[in-house]
Amino acid sequence: MRFWIALLFLLPFTLAYATPIPVKSGEHDGFSRLVVYLPASASRALAPVDGGFRLATDASDPQYALQNVFELIPRDRLKALIAEPDGTLLLKLAPGIVPETFTLESGAFVVDLKDAPPDQAALPPAAAVRDRGNSSPTKAPQPSSPPRQRTVQPVAIGRDYLDLFWQPPHMRETTAAPVRISDGAPKPQIPPKPDPRLDGIEESLLRQISRAASQGLVSAQVKASEARPPKSGQQTNSPAGETTTESADDPMGPPAPALSPHLAVDSMTVIDRDHLVTPPQTQLEVSECPPDRYFDLASWIDERPAFAQISDARRDLLGEFDVPDPRKVTALARLYIAFGFGTEARALLRDMGKDGPGKDALLFVGSVLDQDPAAAASPLARLTDCDGAVALWAFLASDPPPEKRDVAFAALRRNFEALPADLRRSLAPNLVARLTQIGAADVARSLEPAVSRITTEDRTALDTVEAEIQAKEANPQALGNLEALSKTNSEQGLRALILWLNGQIDAGGEVDPAALANAEALAFELAKAPEAPELRRIAAIGHAANSEFPKAFEIYADAATIADPNGTLAAIFTRLVAQASDAVFLRTLYDELPLAEEVAQIPDLRQELAERAISLGMPAVAVRLLGKAAQLTEQDKTLLARAALLEMDPAAALAHLKDLGGQQVEQLRAKALSRLGRHDDARAAYLRAGNPEDARAQSWHKGDWSNLETSPDAVEKQFLETFGAAPSPGTDVQGGPITQARSLLERSQAERETLSKMLDRLALPSAQE
Repeated sequence: MRFWIALLFLLPFTLAYATPIPVKSGEHDGFSRLVVYLPASASRALAPVDGGFRLATDASDPQYALQNVFELIPRDRLKALIAEPDGTLLLKLAPGIVPETFTLESGAFVVDLKDAPPDQAALPPAAAVRDRGNSSPTKAPQPSSPPRQRTVQPVAIGRDYLDLFWQPPHMRETTAAPVRISDGAPKPQIPPKPDPRLDGIEESLLRQISRAASQGLVSAQVKASEARPPKSGQQTNSPAGETTTESADDPMGPPAPALSPHLAVDSMTVIDRDHLVTPPQTQLEVSECPPDRYFDLASWIDERPAFAQISDARRDLLGEFDVPDPRKVTALARLYIAFGFGTEARALLRDMGKDGPGKDALLFVGSVLDQDPAAAASPLARLTDCDGAVALWAFLASDPPPEKRDVAFAALRRNFEALPADLRRSLAPNLVARLTQIGAADVARSLEPAVSRITTEDRTALDTVEAEIQAKEANPQALGNLEALSKTNSEQGLRALILWLNGQIDAGGEVDPAALANAEALAFELAKAPEAPELRRIAAIGHAANSEFPKAFEIYADAATIADPNGTLAAIFTRLVAQASDAVFLRTLYDELPLAEEVAQIPDLRQELAERAISLGMPAVAVRLLGKAAQLTEQDKTLLARAALLEMDPAAALAHLKDLGGQQVEQLRAKALSRLGRHDDARAAYLRAGNPEDARAQSWHKGDWSNLETSPDAVEKQFLETFGAAPSPGTDVQGGPITQARSLLERSQAERETLSKMLDRLALPSAQE
C-alpha cells in the first residue's frame, strides 16, 4: 500500500536540474576554434545578431563554463563570449569574421572563427554562417521544437533496453503522414506506440524513487501546466447567440494531441548538483535606508548564556523531511550575529536562509564582523548618511572611509551604545581608528562612556581608545601608553602593538627590535587574519628604519601579502637614501635596482636616489632611474646634465639644460661650455651664476687678459702690469750701453720674480727648479 501511495504522489512531480556545458578554445593557423560540449540529444542553432552570433539550444537550463576561454585565444577574432540569462550563448565577433560550424560524434558543437573570403565580404550576416556539411553558405538552422527537459547523464550500457534513453529524439519519435478525409480537414497526427519494454523500466524506476521519497532523500516539484493560447479562427466559450465563422477554403481540423513524457519525473544526483555552475548572485538593490529592525542586535538575545540560547535555537531548526524553517533559521542567524559569530551566521544563511532584505542585512553585518573586504562592495556600505542603525555598519564596512560630511554621527553613536557589551568591546578600537582617520576625534572621544561601562575591571579597551586618540592628537604620552597596552594579553593588545610601531615609524627614528620581532612572528602566526598585511608592512619598514635593509627587502619579496605595497617600498627606499652608508647604499641599490626603478615613478624619491648615485660617481644608474619619469621635471633635467658631465659628454649636458634658468643651471652650463672650449660663453655663464672667480679663470684659459685688469689679487695685478701692458713710446732707457744692459738685467730679474710668484700661486714648480 505504501508503494502505491508514494507512486501516486510522485507521478505529477518533476525535479529541475541544470546542464553544465564546458566551453573550450584553441588557436590555430588562420582561425580560432570554440568547442561547446552540448549534449548529443540537444539541438543547436547559430543565428546572426547585431555584432555577432547567438547560439541557441534546448538543453535544460544550460550553464556555460567560460572562465578559461580567453587563456588560449586572443581577442582579435572573438571579442567577447557572454552567457545570456535565457540560456543562449552570445558570440561578439570582430568585423570581417565569419563562423564555420560542424558537430562531432559526441554532440560537441565546433565553431571555427575565420576571416571572411573576399566573395563573402558583402554578404549579410545570416549568409556568412557556413556548415562543413554543405559547400554553400546557408542560414543558421532554427530549433525544430521548443526546449524540453531531458536526462543527459551518461551511463554504462549494460542492459538491452537502456539504449532507448540515449538515442536522438528523431530516431524514436515517428509521426504518421496526414491523410485527407472527405471534409477536407487534415487528419489528427497519430502518436507513436510506446515500446513495450518501457513498462518494466517505469515500474523499476518508480519503485526506487518511491523508496527514496519515503526516506526523505528526494524532493518533488510540481510543474504548472502550460495553457495553450487559442488558435486564430477558433473561439472558445462563445456566448449563446454568437456564431463562429470559419473559412470554407481552409477548414481547421482538431488540434494534434500533445505527447506527454512517459515519466513526469526529472532526476538529478548529488554529483550532478555539485558539478553545476553556480549562477552569479544578483546585485542587491538599495533605494532607501533599511528599517532598524534588521540591525537591532540587542533585542535578539537575552540574559542566558550564549551556549544555552544557541542550543535552543538549533533544536527545531529543521521541520518535516528536514526542510529548514525560515523563521527559525533567521532567529539562529541573528543569535550568531549578536554574539559576534559572523562566519557561522553567513554559512547558515547561505545554506538555509530565505532570500530577502532581512537575509541581505544579516549577511552584510556578518561580513563586517569578520572584517571581510567584500563588505565594502555591498550597496549597504554606502548608507553612512542614513539616520538609522545601518549607518554604524556602513561606516565600519566602507573602504576607503567616507568624508566626514557624509556620516550621520548621531545615528552612529546612538546605535553603537545600543550594541551588546561584547560587541562594543570588540568593535570600539576599529571604530575609533576610522573616526580619527576622517578627523572626527571628538566623536571618537564621545564613545568613551559607552566603552567604560563594560570595562569596570578590565580597562584595556577603554585605554586603547584613549591612547589611539592621543596618538592622533600627537600627545607625547601616547607612545608610552600604547607600549604598555601592547604587552597585555587582551584583544586590544594586537591593536595597541600596531599603533605603537606605526608611531615609532612616523617619528622617524629606530623601531624597538623586540616589538618588531613580535610583529613579524604575529604576521606569520595570523597569516589569514585581517591584521596580517599590516603587520608585514610594519615589519618591512621597521627593519629599514633599523638599517637592516636586506631583511626589509626579504619581507617585501612577497608584496601581495603586504598592506599598501607601493607605500611600503617607497618608505624602505626613503630610509635607504637617508640612513645607509655609501657602501651599503651602492650595494643595496645595485641588488634591488628593478625595485628602485618601480619607486622611480615618485618624483621626489627618484631625484633623491639619482642625486646620491651621482655624488658617488655612478651616473649610469642615475640616468636609468631618471629615465623612468613619465615627464621630466626641471630637477630631473638638471640631474641628467650633471650625469652627462660626469660621463664627459658636455654636449649632452647642454642639451638637457636647454630653456632652463637659475644659478645652478648656469653653473652647470658654464662647466659644459668650458669643456667645449667656448671660454667666452663659459665666462658669461659664470657671471650669470654669480661666480666671478671661475669667470676670471675662463679669461686665463683663453689668454684674454683684457678682462683681468681689475683683478683684486696683488700677484695677478703685478703679473698683468709686467707682461700684459705694451711698452709706451718714450720709455726707452737713456744712457750708454752699460746703463741699458743694467736696466735690461733689472727688468729681466723683476719679470722672473713676478712669474715665479704666479707659478707658486698656481702650485706649479718654480722657474728656477
